[in-house]
Amino acid sequence: MNNAGLALEGNDPRDPTDAAFGDNEPVEKQLAQNIHDRSVSFEEYIYYATITRADEKIANERFVAAAGPKSFKSVIKNRFSKGHKEPTALDSPTTDNNSNGEKTAYDENGVIPARRNLGGITDSEWKNASRAIRTVGWSSVFYLITTDILGPFSVPWAFAQMGYGPGVALYTVFGGFAMYSGFQLWKVFMALDSDRYPMKSYADCFFRVYGRWARHGVNILQAIQLLFTVSILILSNGQAISQVSKASICFIVCLVIFMAAGMVVGQIRTLQRFGWLANFAVWINLLILFIAMGVAANSPPNYATAEASFGPNFGPGPVHTYAGTPPDGMASGGSGFVGVINLISLSRTLSSPFHWLGEWDMLPALSRALLPAKRHLANLLQSLNGLNQAVYSYGGAMLFISFLAEMRHPWDFWKGILCADIFIYVVYLFFGVFVYSYQGQYAFNPVMQGLSPYNWQTATNIMNIVTGLIAACLYGNIGIKVAYVEVFQELLHAPPLTTKTGKFLWVALVPAYWALAWVVCAAIPQFSYISGLVGAVCILQFTYTFPAILAFGFQIQKDAMVPEESFDRATRTYNRIDTGVKRWVRGFKVKWHLNTFNFFYFLGALCTAALGIYSSCLGLISAFNGASVATSFGCATPV
Repeated sequence: MNNAGLALEGNDPRDPTDAAFGDNEPVEKQLAQNIHDRSVSFEEYIYYATITRADEKIANERFVAAAGPKSFKSVIKNRFSKGHKEPTALDSPTTDNNSNGEKTAYDENGVIPARRNLGGITDSEWKNASRAIRTVGWSSVFYLITTDILGPFSVPWAFAQMGYGPGVALYTVFGGFAMYSGFQLWKVFMALDSDRYPMKSYADCFFRVYGRWARHGVNILQAIQLLFTVSILILSNGQAISQVSKASICFIVCLVIFMAAGMVVGQIRTLQRFGWLANFAVWINLLILFIAMGVAANSPPNYATAEASFGPNFGPGPVHTYAGTPPDGMASGGSGFVGVINLISLSRTLSSPFHWLGEWDMLPALSRALLPAKRHLANLLQSLNGLNQAVYSYGGAMLFISFLAEMRHPWDFWKGILCADIFIYVVYLFFGVFVYSYQGQYAFNPVMQGLSPYNWQTATNIMNIVTGLIAACLYGNIGIKVAYVEVFQELLHAPPLTTKTGKFLWVALVPAYWALAWVVCAAIPQFSYISGLVGAVCILQFTYTFPAILAFGFQIQKDAMVPEESFDRATRTYNRIDTGVKRWVRGFKVKWHLNTFNFFYFLGALCTAALGIYSSCLGLISAFNGASVATSFGCATPV
């Protein structure tokens, strides 16, 4: 996952809904309130989304006709323009709806009663307010997705854990599933987003399919992910500072230096000014990538860094690469159950059912009999930490809904995600295989800290510190917004950040947030393992698990709608022929093959997450048992 991707979300971390909503409020405020209106039914979302998609098609045809034929000059001019919006919306009749903002139950006839009054706002006003920010084309989405996801600095280390064959296979499989998840999010957005009820964030999808509890759960997990992401950036840049200083500064002080810088820069409350900085960071990251390939091809690996992080087995020696899973002791992420469960302890685990029988004399023979199977299982599970990095590398789906919300013609999203995912996949495989071929088992994560020439290492580390500070402030900014506005303000009724009290709270929250992130990384100074843990706990869920279960629930509810049912626009009621479990079962049977696939995809993602969490935790235990010189809140540097 790219460190600077969240810059392009463009949100202000201050709460925009600081006043009470009423019929006399501006349409923009009522529009924001509509996003989380629990009185709106699933079928009403679909009704207005169908109208919006038809209007967008007509508006896009007008836009393309007005733009004329494309040329090199027009492409460059459009790239640096601020975008254009349709000057007028299509006229539609005025609607008068009623609601008191409460969740509505069905009556005995399966009818959802109407309860909302929007103050006589016309459809044109809804459209103009909703489409004010919808100016992005699919080529820009390609750029946004690429900058959001592309982060190849961990790929060589992942190949060092898996070998060529498993590495290519896992990056291919996870890349394919990541693309599938993106298309599922796109499908849900197209069916449920409208000018009247626009989607703005990842959690909005779950709100419309599963309800309020799902939205809060997603927001809480998102806040956790952003906190750990800031922790990872503090740790990686602390390591960079330590390398630049040639370990003359205590490692914990290096972390404090970067944390203090983040506390100062993080006081910026808006993200608009970060746009150019984020683009600048992306180009610096690409420069680091090319430098790393050139240096790796013309100099030996950084033996000292590898030995300090992974133990004496990775001291100076010949470089080895493997077509399959590396043998025991040749993968820095561990052997077997990541080097923690050796064959003896595994024998005890597998033999434990016999303990209560008292057949102790059976264990040695059983251990010898199971030895081939245990070795095969060990080789199979050795790649788990590399798998975690593959998951981390494709993380970024959390922002796809934000990208779609700003597209002038969201139907074109498939072009952007297809091109971006193919490009990212090719870069990952090329860069990973290239560096692994030269550094073998000594490949380090992040890659720039595994370069042996001090001058090049220092240059790339300084560039990485600059981009890391920008990215960390962006993640911290959005993390505080999610944690405060979406969780504390919504659940605990804290004051809005736009108030005087809220602004003082912002000033206090920034250092508190960074201090908490510092505690996490100082307590666990193992970059590869903690980033893998974040990938398994959070990123895997947003990229694989959540899209699968979202598509499952959405498809069932959509297929449960039949021609005999109808939506009354005037009263905002939808007449259902059935409700509850019976309706869900009937909807499941319509496309049972797709629903079954999505459900097993969901279960598979959960199992992968469990294995990833398990391997990362065991790897951390191994590292703190003496494999690494770094200790919690210690001075010794892991690089």
